[in-house]
Amino acid sequence: MQIPKIIPSFASIPFLPKACLGVDIGTSALKVVELSRWAGRKSLKNYGELKAITLYDKPFRTFEKNTLVLSSKDIARALRAIRQESKIASTRAVFSIPDFSSFFTSFELPPMTKAELPGAVDFEARKHVPLPLSEVIFDWQILSGRVKQNTPLKILLVAVPKEVVNQYQEIAALAKLELVALEAEAFGLIRATAGDEEESMLVLDIGAQSTTVNTVVAGKLHSSRS
Repeated sequence: MQIPKIIPSFASIPFLPKACLGVDIGTSALKVVELSRWAGRKSLKNYGELKAITLYDKPFRTFEKNTLVLSSKDIARALRAIRQESKIASTRAVFSIPDFSSFFTSFELPPMTKAELPGAVDFEARKHVPLPLSEVIFDWQILSGRVKQNTPLKILLVAVPKEVVNQYQEIAALAKLELVALEAEAFGLIRATAGDEEESMLVLDIGAQSTTVNTVVAGKLHSSRS
């Protein structure tokens, strides 16, 4: 099975189709949006939501990392019910990952060439990610500095345990969806609230069982704590 891309920034998703689903498996509710893209503009085509208490006597997810309370089959059944009720036709999907199941870190690198950068990030990742790199999938983006200008670089790295990724792949397959990418919740929240704001700000996400504090500078995530 192909490993989905971990998205560190919405601006870096040129591979998404003209119509795509966004899926959020929250603690108390499961939400699905259907987005379309035409001539560079994005629009909301459809939306569906299902509360956990509607079908089950337990929440969709607990605070524990890597743990979905319900089985993959139950969550997939709930996803199919939302698509059927809301008449959502698209099958390609991006799933959001709870911030407490993701790992964020930032670090600085000296000036280097574009060819040297990936190897340098891999080397630094081993120092910062609390799991062996063989057990995670990670992606990164440049927060500040430019390779062509020969300046120091600040890198944001996002890592997700493969165990978490595998579970989302299983849910997508059972729901008859094509999982094209995964994205930490913080990035979608920042796009919706910070936009192109140049000032520094804190973006808080107060959920049913956890709270995440995100530090945003010039519209980019610099740190995240759950």
